[in-house]
Amino acid sequence: MVSDKGPGTGDSAWDTRKIPSLLAGKAVEFIHRSAGENPFLLVYWSPTVHLPHMPPGTLDGKPIRETTPSRHLDMIRVLDWEVSRIVAALRETGEWGNTLFIFTSDNGGLTDGEAAKVGHYPGGGFRGSKNLPWEGGHRVPLIVTWPGVVKPGTRSDALVNGTDLVATIAELVGTRLTTQQAMDSWSFLPLLRGDDHFKPRQELLLQAGSRNELMFRQGPWKLIMQSDHKLTRFDPIALFNLDENPAEDEARNLIHDPAHAERVRAMRARYLAIRNSGERTAPLPHQRPGAVHP
Repeated sequence: MVSDKGPGTGDSAWDTRKIPSLLAGKAVEFIHRSAGENPFLLVYWSPTVHLPHMPPGTLDGKPIRETTPSRHLDMIRVLDWEVSRIVAALRETGEWGNTLFIFTSDNGGLTDGEAAKVGHYPGGGFRGSKNLPWEGGHRVPLIVTWPGVVKPGTRSDALVNGTDLVATIAELVGTRLTTQQAMDSWSFLPLLRGDDHFKPRQELLLQAGSRNELMFRQGPWKLIMQSDHKLTRFDPIALFNLDENPAEDEARNLIHDPAHAERVRAMRARYLAIRNSGERTAPLPHQRPGAVHP
């Protein structure tokens, strides 16, 4: 079975249906091997929800294939199983109570027509999906458990980017970043620890996929610009206030509203200034007021 990702014959012995069990097994082995007095880091990138969707017939004796309306949803069940194996290994080794566990994604979900028929929307009700400039393509879950530190059921509206994990984990383990490392990574460790004085990022640069859209967040404001493959133009095409219009309803696109013309101009200019400066946009964690130094 060969993926549709490109030309070539591939490996004739490759069986995509076996990959989740293989990877989860390796993760479990790593946890059992690493458990003990010394800290360890496991980064687990599951391929299950990516094409091709090839669900196994069963996992641990439980049916998987064709147990949901689509193969995509079957693979989400596989992802749940992978996570359960990792959590179980942490509990078995006594490490769960001393572990920061982060579950997130690097982009929004795929569209799934069969799943939508039964009320499942991978984008969580937001407009768009993977590869597109709207929130459905970029707003993803960030689920954290940290026994004794993160209070269960806690929610936050702080603006966080996937790149912020680098500075967050570096601060957690006591690694001091240099001025040239993780320059756009904003540690949110104080947020996890419940620090009321934590100041989250207010700006965020994003980009979509094959259609060359660029996005800039300033607080609740989101500017979408149309560019090209060579980045020769930055034409504003949409402006949304996500507090008031989280669904990015096109009828409430403010890009042509004269009252917001200056905001559009200023946000575009700020985006280009950040992009072209090459300067650090995030504070170094150890220099932040109130930072805890191991």
